Amino acid sequence: ARPHAKAAALLAVCTMVGSLPQAIIQAELEPIMLVVLQGMSSVSNGSNNSSCSGTEKVKEKEKENAGVLRARATETLVALLKNSLEAVMPHLATAIPLLYQLCTPSDPHFLPKAKLRVLALGSLLEIARLPYAKLHPHRAMVSRGLLAPLDDRKRVVRQMAVKVRNEWMMMDR
Repeated sequence: ARPHAKAAALLAVCTMVGSLPQAIIQAELEPIMLVVLQGMSSVSNGSNNSSCSGTEKVKEKEKENAGVLRARATETLVALLKNSLEAVMPHLATAIPLLYQLCTPSDPHFLPKAKLRVLALGSLLEIARLPYAKLHPHRAMVSRGLLAPLDDRKRVVRQMAVKVRNEWMMMDR
């Protein structure tokens, strides 16, 4: 029951952030960012003992709950980035890989809704506005990570992936 409680608490915090006043969000930006990144990185952790059909139903429910948490955390991150882009700077090594993993179908972090994949890619586009010196170590990784969204089945996702990849490839020119 412990992982369920943790996921529920993360979901509650990510949901509440949207209704908090900006002054409170700015004062507690660091812990909020940590919670949001933890929510984005959640995956279902069902055990491999699938001896009965009830266990498979539980695994499916855990997978669905983890997807809801990742989706809500991604939406919260987008809102935080719009208000304070610099808040993500200490967490670039975690946030950048998570954002393109959310758009990679073979990854356990994958977001099944195209709208959310576009939001994740939009966050990468926002992050590209940070100073080049901070982003340079991640440039090649983002370029490789965006290969999967370039082949997404949804056109809107492919278009956003092209835009993001172009921005990341051309940022030093």
